[in-house]
Amino acid sequence: MCDFDKVDLDSNLINDCSPSTDGLDLDWEGVLINMPAIVDNVVVGNDGVLSSKTRIPLCITIQFKLKKMLHYDYPREGISVFMEDRETGKTYTNNLAYQGTRARNPKASFSEEEQETSILTKFYSVNLTHYLKIPNSKTIYNIYATFEECKSNLLVLRIE
Repeated sequence: MCDFDKVDLDSNLINDCSPSTDGLDLDWEGVLINMPAIVDNVVVGNDGVLSSKTRIPLCITIQFKLKKMLHYDYPREGISVFMEDRETGKTYTNNLAYQGTRARNPKASFSEEEQETSILTKFYSVNLTHYLKIPNSKTIYNIYATFEECKSNLLVLRIE
């Protein structure tokens, strides 16, 4: 069991709460997410949505062939998160591209064979309130992430 309170948010480093690919095939490709099941320490902004001071950690592991990852300066630009209110059906979504100005990664040169055979694993930890305008209401959400057409596991989050 991991401690989400200790997760460094807006990080691209593996942590105790990062979903593990242990036990999966070495050539497995996909998206895995992990987050707390309950968030009960909410801070509401003037606009009636949860403030970015509300901590809702989402830990993401993506693993794909290098060729797919090279489409992006930063692979997290290919990640979108979806949060569906189970009662109303309303879905909140956003891409996890870095916010603000950031230097672009230099493009490395890889052979076609390297691009097709090399598997790259990346880890991200973000605060969902930095990316989604989540209304201040006690409700239950279905959460998942995608990388391009690949959908992650589904998790349930209760906000109290």
